[in-house]
Amino acid sequence: MPQRLLVVDDHKCIRDMVRLSCQINGGNEFIIVGEAWNAATALELCQQVRPDIVLLDIFLRHENGLAVGEQIRSLIPETKIIFFTCADEVAFIREALRIGAAGYLLKTDTDANTLPNIIMKISKGNIVFPQGKLYCAIENEELSAEQITALSLKAYGHTTKEIAARLNKSEKGIEKIFSAAYEKLGVRNVAQAIYVLTKRGAI
Repeated sequence: MPQRLLVVDDHKCIRDMVRLSCQINGGNEFIIVGEAWNAATALELCQQVRPDIVLLDIFLRHENGLAVGEQIRSLIPETKIIFFTCADEVAFIREALRIGAAGYLLKTDTDANTLPNIIMKISKGNIVFPQGKLYCAIENEELSAEQITALSLKAYGHTTKEIAARLNKSEKGIEKIFSAAYEKLGVRNVAQAIYVLTKRGAI
């Protein structure tokens, strides 16, 4: 069944690009069920059409797209939020992760040819974040992106079961990810691992 996609961006050219990209490169994988240019319209459409995925900009004409994403997550927890933005600051990316976003795509790094494939990857349970930004504080890149993502989600209060669902793995698989991270960091448990990463500014 095609994924139902809602596009939220205050620039019509971006909304048009996403629609055209999905039509040309998305095959029958997506149906765009609505477009919104501000927070009020986005929230109204979410309640009306209940999309599977919301592609959401962070800056919406003096409105905070991160706050909109958090409201959508509260209204429809099963909807996947993908931020599609020019904002590459690490603080925004961390906030998106805290909210429970499934993806964070930079407009400068994502073109019309690759966007549908990335959205489909996320729709199947993968999480896509710009590693170079989110993980820049990790010394010597000693942890994998998967290990840092799992620990970040744990730090923001997600259960092991929730993390397993987000990363498309079993709970036992998540515990193995944690154990490997403990060994690399020289710690004994998740609390110590989170403390070390927080001190480094990674989460």
